[in-house]
Amino acid sequence: MRYWLLLGVLVGSLLLLDIGHRVHMITLGYEIEQLTVMRRNLERINKELLIERETLVALDRVERIAVRSLGMKRPDPGQVIHVDVLPEKPEDPGEKPGMTLVRNR
Repeated sequence: MRYWLLLGVLVGSLLLLDIGHRVHMITLGYEIEQLTVMRRNLERINKELLIERETLVALDRVERIAVRSLGMKRPDPGQVIHVDVLPEKPEDPGEKPGMTLVRNR
C-alpha cells in the first residue's frame, strides 16, 4: 500500500512540475510577443524621430529661420576673413585647419 501511495505522490508531483513548466513557457511566449510589438513600435518611433531631426537641422530651414525670424543675413564678401590656425594636437601632420571670422562694418 505504501508503495502505491509513494508512486502516486511521485506521479502527481511530476504532473504538477510539468504543468508549472508549461504555464511558465506560455507566460514567456506572451512576454516575448509583447516585447516584439514594443520593439517594432520603438523602431517606428526612432525612424520618425530621425526623419524629424533631419528636417529640423536642414540648412535651408535653418537659414530661412535665421533670415525671417531672427533678421540675420549672409555676410558681404568683404566681411569674411579666412585665418589659418594651428591645431593643439594635429591629427594629420599635413592638415591645416582654418577658422572663418566675420567682421562687422
